[in-house]
Amino acid sequence: MTSSRRSGPQRWWCSEEVTAGRGAPGGPRIQASYFALEGTDDLLETYEKIRARPNPDLQFLGVVITLHDRRTVLSRDIQRQIREVFGEKVFRTMISKSVRLEESPAYKQSIFAFAPNSSGANEYYSLSEEVMGRV
Repeated sequence: MTSSRRSGPQRWWCSEEVTAGRGAPGGPRIQASYFALEGTDDLLETYEKIRARPNPDLQFLGVVITLHDRRTVLSRDIQRQIREVFGEKVFRTMISKSVRLEESPAYKQSIFAFAPNSSGANEYYSLSEEVMGRV
């Protein structure tokens, strides 16, 4: 699969829905990276299988873009593709790459306890507000 600055990575999803997975309550989190998107196919397939038989009413609340790096063209291209596929299901708040977010688990603390004024804490707070607005 190739990518360029002009066209971005090719889109390799075929479904418009995704399963409730790890990450945000009621929806998956998707890293803004090529390999994370490639794994989304399996997630979509599992979702469709669950909806086909055991739980046809299964819904997800939204999709969270994580480890987003605003500085890179690739990250912006992937963000655009995620939004094209999942539309309004994508939360406005993206969780950016952050040293503080990487450090907090090592100290066995939430980001809110470890670095309450950090960008990561602020982004997760904004995400929680969005989640509450959808339930």
